[in-house]
Amino acid sequence: GTQDDGTNNAAKKSTPENDSAVKINDKTTAANNNTKNANSIITRADNRNLVDDNTSQKLTHEHVTSLRSNASTPGSHIVAALISNSSTFESKTAFSQAKYVKRKQLKYQPRCRIVRMTPATLCSAMHLKDSKKI
Repeated sequence: GTQDDGTNNAAKKSTPENDSAVKINDKTTAANNNTKNANSIITRADNRNLVDDNTSQKLTHEHVTSLRSNASTPGSHIVAALISNSSTFESKTAFSQAKYVKRKQLKYQPRCRIVRMTPATLCSAMHLKDSKKI
């Protein structure tokens, strides 16, 4: 099936210069991989040592309530304040951090979607609310 025109033969031939370059590159690559592995072990996040005893949050409940009651404070600022005042946020895994941010956004950043009123949207809203009344 395949034709060999001889252009790849030069790349396949091994010369002492090419072999030593490969060995040097392999050693360099192996050294870089060891450094990366050592660094990833040091900076690796782990949730095993986290204890949920409500002492990791520096903001008090009263302060958060006052932020919520102030209409000019957006929810994103409250979430950012909660994250920056959490002593355990940085030590959590990326997945746990995303979960924490999502929970706080659901609680402090209410969202709504404005939809044009049509008979179809009214029926779907009524169906979602209480399907027995339709």
